[in-house]
Formats: sequence, C-alpha cells, structure tokens
Amino acid sequence: MTPLPPRAGARAAPPTVQPARPLRPSTAAATLHQPPLVRQLIALGLAEPGSDEPGAVARQPAAAHTASVGPSLAERVAPWLAWTDAIALAGALDAAPPASGTPAQARTALQQALAAREALQRSFTDAFEADQPEGLAAHDLPPDATPGRRYRAHQQAMERRIAPLRAQVRRALVLRSAALGRIAVLDQLLEQALAARERQLLSALPAWLDRRLQREPAPIAQIMQPLLHAELAHRLQPVDGMLAALQGSATSEPLQ
Repeated sequence: MTPLPPRAGARAAPPTVQPARPLRPSTAAATLHQPPLVRQLIALGLAEPGSDEPGAVARQPAAAHTASVGPSLAERVAPWLAWTDAIALAGALDAAPPASGTPAQARTALQQALAAREALQRSFTDAFEADQPEGLAAHDLPPDATPGRRYRAHQQAMERRIAPLRAQVRRALVLRSAALGRIAVLDQLLEQALAARERQLLSALPAWLDRRLQREPAPIAQIMQPLLHAELAHRLQPVDGMLAALQGSATSEPLQ
C-alpha cells in the first residue's frame, strides 16, 4: 500500500534507520533492550550486540555476548570514575542538601525547564532534517565537507545547547525540594566526572560515519539523521530523567 503524503504544514516524524542487512533472531533479541544510540550503531555495523557503549566497535560474533549476563550499572560506570570522583560523590551524599525555594519559584522553574526542553528538541529536529548544524550559518562549513565533519558540527551544537539546559533543570530540582536538590548535586558531579569519557567515545562517530559510507554507499540522510536523533536522545537522558523526577514530585505533592 502506498503511504499517504503528509498534510501541508505537518512536521515530519524523526526518521528511523533501516538495518543495512537483516538482523538474525539472536542479534535482534540482543538489541531489544539496548539504548537507542547503541541500537543505531548495531544496525550500521559499528557496534556489537550485547554492548551498551557507543565506542564498542564490532569485533566478535554476537553469540559470544548474548549468552552472558552483562555487568551491573555500577560495575560499568566504575572504570570511568577516578578515586577523587568517588570521594566527591560520597561527600555529596553525606552533606546537607541545598536550600529549596518557594512553591511559586519551583512551579515557574519547572514550566520554564519543560519549555526549554521542547524548544531544544524542535530546534535540533529542524537542524538535522536540513543538515544545517544548529547555530551555524550556511557558509560556516565548506560545500565539500565530509558527512563526518558535518556530523561533528552537529555534535558541537548539541554540546553547546544541552549543558545550559541541564544546569537549568538542576536549578529547578533545587527549588522543588531538598531531596531533589541532592539529585541535582549528584548530577553535577557525575556530569563533571563522566564528560571526558563520553566525549572521547562520541568523538569517534564522525570518522566511523565516513568509513561506513565509503564501505557501503547510501543516501547520507538515511544514515546520518537517525544517528543524530539517537545521539541527541542519549545526551538528553540526564535532562529527561531529572524532568521526570520533577514532574513525578509535582504530581505526588502538588505545588501550592
């Protein structure tokens, strides 16, 4: 059946990538519970089933991973943390939480954070669909820039925009309650501790994208747009988690 064309003025849904080759049943099962970014990398042949890191390039058969139980979250994160990070996190758990604000301040901060999150999503969706990195003029990248170079420009835009949003959501947590303020402190410490490792892993994606397109030519948008959307979702996970905590708290304990 031929799909109906979208209505005039309607916003197109973010694209979804189709695997370059059909996944075997064992591979499909292994990717079912993977984060969106890792699923996209597996579909492109850039990561192996059973991995949850963007930097885990395929090297071994899937069967070697699907049969074993993966490590816990704490075990996976521990190698990324220095002993000074562990001390800081422990200190934050023992310290008094930041002072919270008034109900009116908390309500306003939540509304502003939700609006900023929605605006950021719209902005990057438009940028990805046009392949025009957010915040850059059309002439800022040369016409012959490789897909990987253009992808890196999108990554830099995400880094610039998401960090202030994450800080804004932390401020909303602090204003809401002492318990949520403690989460804000922990998130700030984790952001500082994990930033270098995350940047190292994600910085490999542009070169992998170029190699993938050289090895198996395909429409650039078909490969790059879903990968960008998946990376955006990955980078926004801390923001969305804190917003969910804020909304859950507001529902269980309505602001006056």
